[in-house]
Amino acid sequence: MNNLSGRSAIVTGGFSGMGFAIATALAEAGANVAVGSYIAPAGADSSDAAYYPGADEIERVRAALAVHGTRVHAAHLDV
Repeated sequence: MNNLSGRSAIVTGGFSGMGFAIATALAEAGANVAVGSYIAPAGADSSDAAYYPGADEIERVRAALAVHGTRVHAAHLDV
């Protein structure tokens, strides 16, 4: 990937799988990354906050991306 220093990206679904791989590649290339996810099992009520990523999960993702020296913002998404 080209040098993306000074550029910013938003990655939805970025807490796992392909979304996390994309967020990692962007951070490795120097981009600032905003990453978010909504995790809900099948049939879950979307108003149930128990299915949002917890603070530990959000920090795990933020720290994993921040090691590349870029600015990272990680949060749960619900819309």
